[in-house]
Amino acid sequence: MNQNILVEGDAIIGVVVGVSQRNQTNRQTGEIYAITELGISQVVVDKYGNHQEHVTDVTVTNQQIKDGAMTKLNDLKGKKVIIPVWHRTYNTKNGNGGKTYYLTNDWDKTHYVIPQQQPMKAAS
Repeated sequence: MNQNILVEGDAIIGVVVGVSQRNQTNRQTGEIYAITELGISQVVVDKYGNHQEHVTDVTVTNQQIKDGAMTKLNDLKGKKVIIPVWHRTYNTKNGNGGKTYYLTNDWDKTHYVIPQQQPMKAAS
């Protein structure tokens, strides 16, 4: 799957599928901490011409959570949006590159909800 089509500039376009939390363990200290992520679903076409759903996780910071982002993000569930992000790339153990996406600090002022299209009426 071509990852380049999932992110355009510094924004992700797709349908919000929800917000989730997962626990992560710090390998050096053993500390367990929560990571909160916003899921954005996108339909992509694979190399065989099949449509596949791909969910991109966007990390929500603890400060954004304290500032009330959870309620606002949950209100976007099921809506098609353009969400501003920034990313950090890293190398994995097997040598492949990884990428983590983060919600920008001004996302609540700069995101855009794409209006739903009304179904076309049949000709009479």
